[in-house]
Amino acid sequence: MADNTGYTPGTGITVATDERTINAASVHIQRVGEIGASAFATSQVSVTNSATSLLAARETRKRVILSNRGAVDAYVGASGVATNTGFQVAAYSAITLYVTGQVYGITASSSTTFDVLEEYDA
Repeated sequence: MADNTGYTPGTGITVATDERTINAASVHIQRVGEIGASAFATSQVSVTNSATSLLAARETRKRVILSNRGAVDAYVGASGVATNTGFQVAAYSAITLYVTGQVYGITASSSTTFDVLEEYDA
């Protein structure tokens, strides 16, 4: 059974959207599970036992893959992430996040390095 709904513009039928600001312009977008993006960026970030930014917020981000390259477990989350509030990324493992906000990482002790691959629309 299809989930598609036909409509004619101007008939009063609405389509749910989220209002966002992209490049200083107010736009309406629909969140869908798209495959692919028009651009990507990679980086490596060293994380210690102090919350460290892994990547900045980006409204047009599709997804980000974070790979913990070290032998130490790490935790990811929003600003102020701690080992008891973050999501654990075990040593030598990776996680994919579908988030547009800024992401932080922290370790309980020592340090680790994250490979960061961000997919976004330019």
